[in-house]
Amino acid sequence: MRLLRLELLLAVPSAAMFGGLSVNSAIQPPTALVCWGLLNLMVLGLLHYLLRENEGLKARQQRPANTRDYAAAVERLGSDLAEARARSQADAAALRAILDGIERPVLTFDVRRRLEFMNLAAKSLFGSGLEGRDIAAALRHPDVLQAIDRSVSDRVSRTAEFPVFAPVRRRFRVSIDALPARFAGGQGFVAAVDDVTDSRQVQEMRSGFVADVSHELRTPLAAVLSIVDTLQGPARNDPEAQTRFLDILREQSDRMARLVDDLLALSRIEMNEHQPPRDRINLAGVLEEVCESLDLLAQAREMRLERSFATDLPVAGDRDELVRLFQNLIDNGVKYGDRGTPVHISANVEDGQVTIDVRDQGAGIAREQIPRLTERFYRTDRARSRAAGGTGLGLAIVKHIVSRHRGELSIRSREGEGSCFSVRLPCCEPLLATAAESRLDRA
Repeated sequence: MRLLRLELLLAVPSAAMFGGLSVNSAIQPPTALVCWGLLNLMVLGLLHYLLRENEGLKARQQRPANTRDYAAAVERLGSDLAEARARSQADAAALRAILDGIERPVLTFDVRRRLEFMNLAAKSLFGSGLEGRDIAAALRHPDVLQAIDRSVSDRVSRTAEFPVFAPVRRRFRVSIDALPARFAGGQGFVAAVDDVTDSRQVQEMRSGFVADVSHELRTPLAAVLSIVDTLQGPARNDPEAQTRFLDILREQSDRMARLVDDLLALSRIEMNEHQPPRDRINLAGVLEEVCESLDLLAQAREMRLERSFATDLPVAGDRDELVRLFQNLIDNGVKYGDRGTPVHISANVEDGQVTIDVRDQGAGIAREQIPRLTERFYRTDRARSRAAGGTGLGLAIVKHIVSRHRGELSIRSREGEGSCFSVRLPCCEPLLATAAESRLDRA
């Protein structure tokens, strides 16, 4: 349209010019018309060329601006993506920090059962460096793996339980759930682990306590009832018989009190057995305290307690439980050792362990009976044990206290030569460091 307007502006004056030439000169009108047409065609072509070049020039002038706009847009897009990625990484880091602060072990995995994340509690329980491996590297129990496979298949929440036997017996419950669609593209799952040891132990101890009490209290209760019937009947007017029967009644009542006390102590120790104590205790002070409390008992049997241990034996432990542990062992040495013989109590440190030996010179124990000594209410000689005031729970208490302190109990005995009860407990870290330094100095 622009080209047509320019052509008209040129065609009109040129037509007037050629018309005037044809009138006032010898040029014939047809010739003038042809010349006018050729001139217009030539001008039209020239105008068309000029207009096209002008438009190309404008386009070339505008192209850098458009390129700069594209580059700016790409740069803005890259910046937005970087900010979104940074926000995502920050959110992921915050989520990991939150999960690491939870005491409950948490694991996440995908549909191929590949572990993607474990918080600090899970790494402490199952070990570190398991990410990227199959979840069976952490949760090996068949019941748990079966529940995981079923949850991955139908995305339904499930629970399963599994036991752990070392260093002490514990029981855990695993809850498996599918993550929401906005996490891991809807292909992720989470497994949360709960320690249900306490609740299971409470149930087991409740039933065990009732069974033990009903069995062990039956005999003294029967004796008490029989004495009461005798005092109310034939011995009602016999002061001498009353005195004798009242002494027996007191003895049986004391036996029941000791039995209940030992049962309650054993239940408390078993309940806390999976939680090792953390207090720093000087074992030398505990041993000296126990020996002083039993000196009179030993003197009554013309025996002596021979001590041989250092003044500083630090261990991580519960002082009351350690006192009970060595009180049971040394008391057994005095009660079952031969009259007039010594009981040796020694302690030494070796390889990061404090080893305490309680050795008596008694009748000894048959080899086949040694594995059963720490069972509840097991007695090698029932008559002698009851005469000595034993409840049959002393060594069971010793075993569980040693287990809670992450130690070891060993028993060596030969008939006719006496017995040696050895307890090994881990040293505290300061003592371990001192021992290491002394080895370096010797080297």
